[in-house]
Amino acid sequence: RAAGWGGDPREFINDCGWDALVLLRRMRADRHSAGDRCVPDYPGLRGERAGALWIRSLRSEAGLSDLRNLERVPIPVDQHIARASLALGVVRGSYSGSLAGIRPSIREAWTRGVDGLAHGDRPMVALDLEAPLRMLSRAGCVARNAENGYCPRRYRCEAAAFCQPGIVDVSPDWPVRLDT
Repeated sequence: RAAGWGGDPREFINDCGWDALVLLRRMRADRHSAGDRCVPDYPGLRGERAGALWIRSLRSEAGLSDLRNLERVPIPVDQHIARASLALGVVRGSYSGSLAGIRPSIREAWTRGVDGLAHGDRPMVALDLEAPLRMLSRAGCVARNAENGYCPRRYRCEAAAFCQPGIVDVSPDWPVRLDT
């Protein structure tokens, strides 16, 4: 069925009413028959991060500024987004558990944080922060000591003035420990 749009994603977007939330839902759910099997229409865009980033790219790279409900598309929170968000103090307090348990708090904080802000002539959405937060985590926050909170890169980090003291431990195997 994906081929039913003539290879033009704008036809699919139009069929979704230019609504980002409908696009995400349909990318995850739409299927077609392929012989004796039912296969996803958009296998590469079904994941939380891939779908959200494709939506963001439609606006920022393809210039499709008529998309609706972008502000309601949640920022995909993985270990990098969580690590940078926690180091910046976007979510504070004490927590020990899975990333799934703290993910909603991080999403809500960024959604509220960009409310009313603009980037040039368009309103900001939480998705606009995914790339900078990922880069901050990978280039800086990953070096933060999980036992004492010390960051050896703080003297060279562009975000050091915003970094919060305390323990931020987001490991690749997903346990999260926060004490700020």
